[in-house]
Amino acid sequence: MSGLVGSDDLCAHCKSVVPRHVRDCTVCGEAVGFPNVRAAKEAGEVAALGLRHEKAFVSARAASYETELVEFGEEVSKSEAVIARSMSVLDRLVNMESSLLSTYHQEVRSNGRVPQDNSWDKGRDAADSTINPNYYQNLHFAALSLNGRGVDHYGSCHITLVETAIANRASVFEENPFIFSKKHSVVVGSQPPKGYRATWADRGKLAQAKLHHKLKKGMNPSEFVGILVDQGTGDGNEDFIEVHVYGALSGKSIGRVLALAPKGAERHVWRSVRKKLVTAGLEVEEI
Repeated sequence: MSGLVGSDDLCAHCKSVVPRHVRDCTVCGEAVGFPNVRAAKEAGEVAALGLRHEKAFVSARAASYETELVEFGEEVSKSEAVIARSMSVLDRLVNMESSLLSTYHQEVRSNGRVPQDNSWDKGRDAADSTINPNYYQNLHFAALSLNGRGVDHYGSCHITLVETAIANRASVFEENPFIFSKKHSVVVGSQPPKGYRATWADRGKLAQAKLHHKLKKGMNPSEFVGILVDQGTGDGNEDFIEVHVYGALSGKSIGRVLALAPKGAERHVWRSVRKKLVTAGLEVEEI
């Protein structure tokens, strides 16, 4: 099929070698696919994830929770990508029709944001570039969620992205790349271990491989919500599966908004934002 790149990373149109971080062939300009999705489709990644997935089911059978593991995978296969942002960011996105949601790295490079003086922001460039080399700046980071609530630590407004707007350009990764790199002792610039990323369609499979040990026989499916997104203590130690979305996100990418108890001046902004969202026919909830 024209435009698709196989395991040899050759352009299907002109047969030139395609750098793994580009979206279009550098020789003929043919679209070759989103680099994060191509990375998730690499044969080595798929095979390594398959082994982890098989081991998850071996453990589940031994502990008699295979049924729950199957149900968990089925639920996560219907999960959504949720980005948590501040009320001001949501306000700008909703009120300016031409406004686009900037990634963290884009904001820093355009002098629209100053990195904080903490270990997270100090190591963020290195970690993200190691996991998604040379294209990480173009990725939006979201969390897989079963209830429209992402990671509270990142903002009070939880934006569910429309699946049809991201499915073809989204991939999923085991966890925050910063935590992953430390956990697996990944040296900056080296090849990270395989089997920890997947395509959007295989998000349930990755979740089963990662989180099977948190399941148990007789578990109520309602408990899957807290297993998929563990809020931790709320200071950066959350555990979740990260969604990587390549390219621009606009107000049209919003499918649902969940606001966490807006207060004070933020409450007035929320009234205006909520009205516009409802008028646009979007689902809105406040908790």
